[in-house]
Amino acid sequence: HLVGDYNKEKIYVQSTDVDRTLMSAECNLAALFPPNSSEKLTPSLPWQPVPIHTTSEHLDSVLAAKAPCPRYDLELIKVKNSKEIQDLNKKYKDLFKYLTMNSGRAIENISEVEFLYDVLLIENNNNLTLPNWTASVFPHPMDEVARWSFALPTWNKELGRLKSGLLIGDMVKHFKDKHANKINNRHLWFYSAHDSTVANLLNTLGVFDLHNPPYSATVLLELRVKNNQSIVTLVYRNSTTKGPYLLTIPGCSPGCPLDQFIKLTEDVIPKDWKLECHAHYFFDLTSDLPFNTIAIFDKKNL
Repeated sequence: HLVGDYNKEKIYVQSTDVDRTLMSAECNLAALFPPNSSEKLTPSLPWQPVPIHTTSEHLDSVLAAKAPCPRYDLELIKVKNSKEIQDLNKKYKDLFKYLTMNSGRAIENISEVEFLYDVLLIENNNNLTLPNWTASVFPHPMDEVARWSFALPTWNKELGRLKSGLLIGDMVKHFKDKHANKINNRHLWFYSAHDSTVANLLNTLGVFDLHNPPYSATVLLELRVKNNQSIVTLVYRNSTTKGPYLLTIPGCSPGCPLDQFIKLTEDVIPKDWKLECHAHYFFDLTSDLPFNTIAIFDKKNL
């Protein structure tokens, strides 16, 4: 087993407040920590309860990353209005038109294609018959467009800092505390979240290879000791038929020395997330947004 028998001091489990991620955590924990003979609730049930912690989505700034952040919302709109994204929308405008005509849903940008692609993917995976009109667009070229959508929420460093920075900051703090022997018993922090969480984390760390993270995709960040030096490894598993991939953070080696890892992630970890989220967003006079989109005061997380 990963950390031996279950012990509440060894593992901390956090999930987004969504039924499917909570259930995924439950299933994984049932496999990770089957009860020993003294822990079985009943001889015929090889299962024991393990606590899962969660936060309401609208308050979760770490894992779901849906707590209100006006500065993030503004920056994301700026990116969506950038030439780079508008060029992508123009490139796929015929696809948008075709999907709108046949799906009954207005498809006007890459994010809306990704939503529809996900619906078709789920139906296909469950052996449902797809409509005939999907044959010319699913999986390709819809999958190509969906990949861009997964990169959009963390398109630049500021978006990544505000979207995934707190999660990375949590991980860095755990590594620091473990290295300093402040938390001797804790061995595993387990996060159950979404394909978008995986993409956002990898993209913010600079290792996202444009793709659609499959269901059960897993990112493993591990603190190891090699030659008396603490190193961090980053492993990505996105297949049940192939082994995981060892990724290299830009500016470091595959086994990144902890001090270097901390230095490389400093600029994507907010010092004060709430302050950064609300600072200077009401009167951003340098914005290249159309005037009618400057007043986004509803604090909606896009």
